[in-house]
Amino acid sequence: MSFCGEVLKENQDLPEWKSQLREILNILEKENIYHNDMHRENFVVDNNKLFLIDFGCATINKEDYPFKNIKSSELEADIRLSDLWA
Repeated sequence: MSFCGEVLKENQDLPEWKSQLREILNILEKENIYHNDMHRENFVVDNNKLFLIDFGCATINKEDYPFKNIKSSELEADIRLSDLWA
C-alpha cells in the first residue's frame, strides 16, 4: 500500500480543506454512499489534499436493492458466518 499522507491532527485546519470536505460529502451523497465511521482519524492529508479513508463500515443505498420490501427486523444474521477484521 502506498503512503497516503498523515492523519488529520486536532486544531489542524486550512480553508481549502473545508471546500475539499464539502466536495467529498457531495460525492458521497451523489453516489448514495454512507461512510458510517466519519471522524478525524479517518481523514488523511497529503500535499494539502484531504482524503477520506476506511470505508470498512460504509454502505451503499441503492433504490433498486432487490429486497427493499423486507424490513431489517425481519432479517436474522448469524455472526458466526461473518468475517470480522479490525
